[in-house]
Amino acid sequence: MAGIVQRWEVLQAQAVERQRQTGQIRELQRQVKTLRQTLETLTDRANELTQADDIDNHQQLTRKLQEAKALQQEVLARKIEVSSINLAVHRYLTETGYSLAPLKDDVADLFRIWDEADRRMSSEVSRLEGVEATWKLWETQAEELTKALRQDEDTLKVLDAAIQTGSLTDNVTASVQGVARLLNDRRKTQPGKRLLLQHTKAQGSTLSLGTSGDECLSDSGTSGYESCSSEELSERERRLAHLRRLARDLEASLHPNSQAWAAICKTLSSAETELKGLQKHCRELVVRSAETLDQAKPSPQLRRRSWTKDSKVGRTSRRGNNIGGVSGRRGWMWRVVRAALPFQAALLLLFCVACLLEPNCCDHVNTLNLSLSPQLRYVHGPPPI
Repeated sequence: MAGIVQRWEVLQAQAVERQRQTGQIRELQRQVKTLRQTLETLTDRANELTQADDIDNHQQLTRKLQEAKALQQEVLARKIEVSSINLAVHRYLTETGYSLAPLKDDVADLFRIWDEADRRMSSEVSRLEGVEATWKLWETQAEELTKALRQDEDTLKVLDAAIQTGSLTDNVTASVQGVARLLNDRRKTQPGKRLLLQHTKAQGSTLSLGTSGDECLSDSGTSGYESCSSEELSERERRLAHLRRLARDLEASLHPNSQAWAAICKTLSSAETELKGLQKHCRELVVRSAETLDQAKPSPQLRRRSWTKDSKVGRTSRRGNNIGGVSGRRGWMWRVVRAALPFQAALLLLFCVACLLEPNCCDHVNTLNLSLSPQLRYVHGPPPI
């Protein structure tokens, strides 16, 4: 009877232990299932955040970036729970010696889902940060270009006023030269497309203006300057082309009907129109300044006559000053050279005739090829036979 009771107690302990282990397995499965649902929810939120195209202004971009960073931190926080469940499952299987393949597969799926969510959120945060940096750069450069065009316009107004009042100075000419270089000049300008104005005043400054960039300007949209390289554009045109490239990068992230994209297109269009107007105005002012400078110069006939008179007076004075020793020495040397030339020619002719009539005998045969080989020679002639 005692043996039966003892065996009953052993079976009862084993049943309790098996019940406890079954409870642990159920608890682990419940934790795995709960964490899986949480990770799947985070993955769905990440998909919605990455696929949403609702950026209408800069405030929405900032808010979306903050949401993405918060979701990324939440995903990173779940990594600790995944690692804890993995450790608990591994310890339980080691202690009990069971081989629960479904539970192992569930833990592996947890790691896979977490990796996917973390990768997607990291890429989304990086993309939004790039969009924000590009947007800030676009706003900064657009503001700088607008200020530069305003300064160019003020400079052209000063030049226009100077031309109208007739007070065209070297400083004003230098100012319009700089504006022309910024608006129209190219690093590579074809021949025949360059207008060169020579300002023959005190400094003798030069004003040059290249052809306009109308052939490289687009009428609308953000795809202008595609057919022109950076070396074929002026400084202002290169800055406008860079703004277009930044806008094209933002186009993929902004909603096509958003206020932000409409403002970007409007800014580009107004800057392009203003640049065209300044280029046209600059060309007109350069032509007008050229006409003003031409009127201020003396006519070519008067300059030619004055130069002829000055040259004649100069030659007369030089002849009067040098009529003594210089002309006498130059005439004596010329007479000596003229008398010596016939004698030199006669001597050269005699030398050529002597060379042609000289007899060609054995004494003049070239024996240099035998000078290095051993030879038998007799000092006093050949021996008697």
